[in-house]
Amino acid sequence: MSLDGISLYASSSSVPANFAYRRHWRAAERGYLEDLERREAELGKDHPFLVDPLVGLAECHLRRGESAAASRKLERALALCETDPPEELAYVRFLTARALWAEGKARQRAIELARLARDALARFRQGAVITGAMGLPITRAEAAAQLRRVEAWLDARQRGPIPGAPDAKSGQCRQLAALAQLQA
Repeated sequence: MSLDGISLYASSSSVPANFAYRRHWRAAERGYLEDLERREAELGKDHPFLVDPLVGLAECHLRRGESAAASRKLERALALCETDPPEELAYVRFLTARALWAEGKARQRAIELARLARDALARFRQGAVITGAMGLPITRAEAAAQLRRVEAWLDARQRGPIPGAPDAKSGQCRQLAALAQLQA
């Protein structure tokens, strides 16, 4: 596809994004869904240009408390962009972590994805380049703010027990606690 096609796809999610910015989630969802359907018809179901509308749809689902629907969209988006540099995957990984956690399933995977996002955002301070929505570079201040959100999210979830984790009386749990104290 020509560069003109790329710019068309980069801007086609701007209308639903504007609705999302104004917290009109249903209107944003309709726009992202139309965008996704158009891109799938023109590019196929496995094209990386599907990531933006998938992420937009997932954000709408999360805002309405529909974590299972959000998780499905985000897992698909991750699969489509898994070969991107880790720094560029940070936002999608963190959003997927939030959706998985809210769904109450795969909580360990949620923590792992959030840690990957945190590590990528932390590397940004060391000179990595990160692109955000629609492939636009994000500023260091935006990355720092996102890093603080990811760290706060992780801190809040790692304070208490994680469902499905070893129980506090098991030897494995005591070993993990001892290791965590050594690393602190």
